[in-house]
Amino acid sequence: MQAQERLRQICTYACSRKETSRAGSVLILRFFHDYYPSEIAKVLCSSRHSVDEWQRLARRELKLYLTEPGRLRFVAAKASTGQAQTKLSAANGDLIGELRRMIFRSRQGDCPPREHLQDIYQSGNADTTDRLDRVPPIGDTTQINTKNETDLSRVSVYAYEHWQPIDSFRLIAGLAERKLVDLFDVAEEAALANGRARVFRHDLPLTKGLQAFLGQVEPLARELELEPLLVFLADAGVAGPLDEMVRAEIPRLMAALLLLAGRVIAVIEPENMSTLERLERLTRSAPGRPTHWEVERAAVILDMTL
Repeated sequence: MQAQERLRQICTYACSRKETSRAGSVLILRFFHDYYPSEIAKVLCSSRHSVDEWQRLARRELKLYLTEPGRLRFVAAKASTGQAQTKLSAANGDLIGELRRMIFRSRQGDCPPREHLQDIYQSGNADTTDRLDRVPPIGDTTQINTKNETDLSRVSVYAYEHWQPIDSFRLIAGLAERKLVDLFDVAEEAALANGRARVFRHDLPLTKGLQAFLGQVEPLARELELEPLLVFLADAGVAGPLDEMVRAEIPRLMAALLLLAGRVIAVIEPENMSTLERLERLTRSAPGRPTHWEVERAAVILDMTL
């Protein structure tokens, strides 16, 4: 319960601070909506370096807010108006959902029209500073979603650049395709080092983790056609002749990479992050020092990939 109350206090700070500084918006997007720093930079029409600086500022202010809130004038000035919004009930057990609803209720002003958002993210006519001033305030659900939902869905960086929704599977498929090419690049080098052009299966750099995934993907591999994958590899510059066993293995390799990419993403940003872990990520004294949860997830990823 103490950790839950501390998260509510942090959310109160962020809702207040976002009205006067991007530091509050960065804190909301990173720790309450689980956006990556590169995605936040796209949302704010800014640089990754600026996002890191805003996050450092938010951490410093947050430490003061939790220990000596009276020293932060902008918080004291808004305390009387924000008190009613911060009383939440954890009766349904969805603390993060309630905090997100609190963030959305804290929005000031009207939602900008879609045409305004398209101008901000698509035109590219304004410089960064001007565009940053025109970015809609965080807390407005329509700036990213057209549906009125309290659960803010992540939109890919690519979608921000081109103003179109991107299916998450397409993004994972693109990642898997790049890694498939990398596998064959290394395999061709291994074949040439052994004085031949033809690539055999033992030339492929199949780690223990990847081999384990190869044994799990037979149903998915059957859905992948070989010929389009061969055309893709040829277009990507994989020119060497492939052994028949290697050719037959390509759908399974692609399926394993798809599954691996999805599992890694799930480990990096777990949907069921505990309240204690979320709180520790927000309040740790050294931002670059990993939590024990992050070390455990890193171990899982290494086991899957190596």
